[in-house]
Amino acid sequence: MGRPKKVYSIDNLTEKQKEIYEYIKDCVQKRNYPPSVRDICAKVGLKSTSSVFTYLNDLEKLGLIRKDPAHPRAIEILNREGLSLERKQNEEQNNDSGTVDSSIEKDSSTEKTTSDEETVSTEAYGEEMAALPIVGTVAAGTPIFAEENITGNIPFPVNLLPNQESFILKVKGDSMINIGIFHGDYLIVAKQNTCAQGEVVVALVDDSATVKRFYKENGHIRLQPENDAMDPIIVEDCTILGKAVGLIRLGL
Repeated sequence: MGRPKKVYSIDNLTEKQKEIYEYIKDCVQKRNYPPSVRDICAKVGLKSTSSVFTYLNDLEKLGLIRKDPAHPRAIEILNREGLSLERKQNEEQNNDSGTVDSSIEKDSSTEKTTSDEETVSTEAYGEEMAALPIVGTVAAGTPIFAEENITGNIPFPVNLLPNQESFILKVKGDSMINIGIFHGDYLIVAKQNTCAQGEVVVALVDDSATVKRFYKENGHIRLQPENDAMDPIIVEDCTILGKAVGLIRLGL
């Protein structure tokens, strides 16, 4: 290993850098693992996860934190010598108590949530990863990313996302099985309020989100399922929440 990089004083940080640094430090010291990207967004008032990644990269370049490329969620707070504060504290505690560090790594790749959905890995601190929010129920007049709508998150490569406001919807039902979208799949959705004819969209109809093909016809909109046993939904109008751009199937 090379010599630790020089660590800059937190007094020289911008207000936002300092706020993020102090929040990560507080979480690590109190919970023994860092916050998720969405946690940081909510705490410091940022809307884009990419902004958080930029701040994390800046803090690492300044020598205040260290990220593990092999374990993207792992972030260590460094002292002035460029050494991990947590590791140093653990060593001091072990020496004081006469115990030996067993070096058993605590698995924090998943977090428990208070919602009905389980957070599917929050290892989202790599430079090329984003924590896509899993949107549960969506009510009319409520922002998609309202806290009460988010039930977890899934890490996904940033370079594969169509925009910074992409989200994930867990598929319920079998209305789209003809094109390989099954119950329980996680649909990657690019947030947008318009779409082209025949595109697979997430639409809000009667206060409920549905995944269908979109067709605007004479005097009405047809939301067409991809299941021969199901009839289309015919409505005068609907709200487009986004366009389906990908699929995640867990447990394969």
